[in-house]
Amino acid sequence: MEFKIKIKDEELGPYSLDELKARLAAGSLTFETPARPVKGGGEFVPLSDWVSPEEIKEKKSSASAVPGPGKSNTLKATGAKLPARKITRKAVPHKAPIRKVAKKKQSFKTRVIAAAGSVAFAVILILSFLFLWERTGVSLALPSEDVELLKNGTVVNFENQTYRQGRMSPGEYEFTVRHADPLLEEWRSTVTVGFGRLHQESIELEAVTALLHLETEEDGVSFVVSDSEGQERESGSLPASLASLEMGSYTVAFILESGETVEKSIYLHPETAEGVEVLESTEFVLAWALPAAEEDDLDDLFGEEDDRMEIDPGRAALSVQTEPEGVRVGVFGPNEFSWRGTAPVSLNDLEPGEYEVEFRAENRDIMRREVYLEKDSAKTVQEDFSGGTARIVTEPSGAFVRQGTRFLGRTPVTLENLPVGEIEFEIGFPGEEFTTLEGRITDTPLVLGARFSGGSWTQQEAFYEN
Repeated sequence: MEFKIKIKDEELGPYSLDELKARLAAGSLTFETPARPVKGGGEFVPLSDWVSPEEIKEKKSSASAVPGPGKSNTLKATGAKLPARKITRKAVPHKAPIRKVAKKKQSFKTRVIAAAGSVAFAVILILSFLFLWERTGVSLALPSEDVELLKNGTVVNFENQTYRQGRMSPGEYEFTVRHADPLLEEWRSTVTVGFGRLHQESIELEAVTALLHLETEEDGVSFVVSDSEGQERESGSLPASLASLEMGSYTVAFILESGETVEKSIYLHPETAEGVEVLESTEFVLAWALPAAEEDDLDDLFGEEDDRMEIDPGRAALSVQTEPEGVRVGVFGPNEFSWRGTAPVSLNDLEPGEYEVEFRAENRDIMRREVYLEKDSAKTVQEDFSGGTARIVTEPSGAFVRQGTRFLGRTPVTLENLPVGEIEFEIGFPGEEFTTLEGRITDTPLVLGARFSGGSWTQQEAFYEN
């Protein structure tokens, strides 16, 4: 039978060495003990490796060893069973010996290497910050050099169609790109700049689109709008409002119920328009009316041969006359009454009340007159639009001529029935600087001229033709 003795707190107990010797001598028992008697035990080795063999050599004896004082259990020979014994031990906390570590003094080389590492780390941090700070900004690819770039309403410079600005404070910035050509729409955007982020954007300018209103006083008239290449763009019945038309030249064909077609050429431009009335820079009106009836037909409808007007009982009459004749006239009155035609005109079946007469003479601003018509009475409104003539020439030809918001044509152009007195015109090419020509209209034709060269205008002296 084999036994093991465990060592607790570096004590051999509960048996003394003499007791162990006596029990070993009594039989063939092998005892093992830890290689190093420490708390917690360890690997077991034969006792002979711990106790000298000379100390345990004794004659075998059949006598049992007498236990020492205070011992209650005995060690028996081979095959004997030892009574169980409960041993109470007081736990003693294990304290590791305090080790004093001597601090090794660093060499100069070690200190240099440590300092260099700290400097390198700081340099990396600084370079990383500068890299991110350099990228904090905006990079814009512009459509051409012929644009103006604004940041928060202030013009900024750029080179080679590229604008780049780094080291910007994070936040929101408003950028605007305007082209010198008014036919291209401006680009506007709010850009959000974040730290370490370079906002990149490629800008393309869209073509400015127009809103064209087509009006007519006749019912059942249809239309077809074709571009300068003859391609049909829009069609339908009147009145109509056409959106998203690109600026440029168009032909509007008015088709009557009879199948007759009347064509009208127009030019849409935000600065100078031709053949249309300009409401805003991108909104135009083309009001079309049938040719005026023959004078004989008007006599049959409205008058007598002796020019005296008959008035229906309880109604009123109005006569509109202009010099020269042929001025476009509009009459607007109560209950949404309206009439359009050319002067002279006579209306003898009108409801009494207030009326507005509108004159649209060539080369003149629109003129309006108010008149009150009483029951069973007639009134006449007369306007003189006669005047002088002005001829405008430029070198090269083809310049736009305008007066205020009205487009008067392209040079060379002759304007008739201009009001007598001081007058001025603006001439220029789209996308270029305009210049002003001044003169005085008399009964003798006035000639105004200018030469465009090197991006600027040189005016010629005005003269009168005999």
